[in-house]
Amino acid sequence: MLLVRSYIFSKEIRTEVVHKGKRIEELVPTGKAHEINQELFNIIIQFCTKVIDSEITNIESLKKYILNEVSKYSYKMPQEQSLEGLPVVYYQKTTYVASLEGLQIDYPEKRGNYLLLPSLNQFRFDRYYKNYVSKDMGRDYESVFSDFSIEDFEYIIEILCRCEGIDDRYPLVIGLNMPKISDEYIYSPVIREQFVDYICNELNECLYYDMLSGGDIFNEEVLPPRVGLKTGIRVIYEFVEDKEDLFLQFIPGRLFSEYQIPARAYNCIKLYKDDIYEILYGNANYIDNLCKRSLVNICESEYVRDWTQRISYLFDTFDGIDPRNYNKEKVIKLVFTILAVDKADYLRNKQKYEQLKNKYRNPILHGGKSIFEIEPDINEIKELDIYLRKTIQDYCLKIHSLSISTWEELDNAYRAQQNRLRL
Repeated sequence: MLLVRSYIFSKEIRTEVVHKGKRIEELVPTGKAHEINQELFNIIIQFCTKVIDSEITNIESLKKYILNEVSKYSYKMPQEQSLEGLPVVYYQKTTYVASLEGLQIDYPEKRGNYLLLPSLNQFRFDRYYKNYVSKDMGRDYESVFSDFSIEDFEYIIEILCRCEGIDDRYPLVIGLNMPKISDEYIYSPVIREQFVDYICNELNECLYYDMLSGGDIFNEEVLPPRVGLKTGIRVIYEFVEDKEDLFLQFIPGRLFSEYQIPARAYNCIKLYKDDIYEILYGNANYIDNLCKRSLVNICESEYVRDWTQRISYLFDTFDGIDPRNYNKEKVIKLVFTILAVDKADYLRNKQKYEQLKNKYRNPILHGGKSIFEIEPDINEIKELDIYLRKTIQDYCLKIHSLSISTWEELDNAYRAQQNRLRL
């Protein structure tokens, strides 16, 4: 339980405040913030008391003690609980739709549980209906709909019929099988705004394929728009499937002051069913899901404007590749062992990463320095950003290509690679 709680605090509170520059009031109510503060204080006191009672006097003894205690438990990765503190959310699956002002996409695409649709001005309603009828009757239909099921078409048609409140000029994303908020709490601004943020962040994942597959080449400095922005407010529509009626329920979120609408439209790239697609939108196993979270973090880091926070966030993402290990030296060895082509390659890349970590991450994390105090050349910082993102992405793709789905399989692959490299 302590592990789960500390993981949640670190993942959902500390990361957002330290590395994304958010105020804690944006994340949780004031009362909840006081509870978290007290709980962390109690954990620290319990830890110190336990160490004193154990008569531990040096770091090596502490490490041995921790390893001995950890060995008594079967490790279970704490699950992300982005809806933590929202007991009013229940897990009956529902469907949401949101607009994407600032996006250019030419044809409808199905990306996992997301249906990404061009603006109705560009791809009219009757084309969906004609292809729906053709597919349902076994006749020829447009090839862009080859991945769409009859149920997908039905959702699209029913939702587009009810989109009077959503501007026809903008593309839409439909998210299927997503958690629902209880009707009785939808009028609570604090709960509703957190929930809308959560849903929009999930819907934003439909655009991460483009960011990871060369979208930066076509779009240069332009990033994909944030989902659901409408006159500066985050907005989603729930597709309510009532027994007697079907309708879209307007759910407003918070004022959104972060990255908003790009100055020029972000162009989606051609979609392929490659490894990145499989990691992001496939039926993920446990290890693939960890890789997905790492790839999502890479994309999210691009929206962080502060370079100190951004680089620190990427180093944290690297550390989180294997959350079993509090000793991050083991994570470094794992990553560069898996990626190495030979022993010299392993040693060279491991040394490069360690040098960069010692130069940047440790002074930022432990010394409170700005990255520009360490390296004033912005081009060097950008190269570091590219290097970290590429290293994390290369590792995730390599793990996926090896069809690794469990910790046991990962550990076996790691040992086999160590033997092959003669480490």
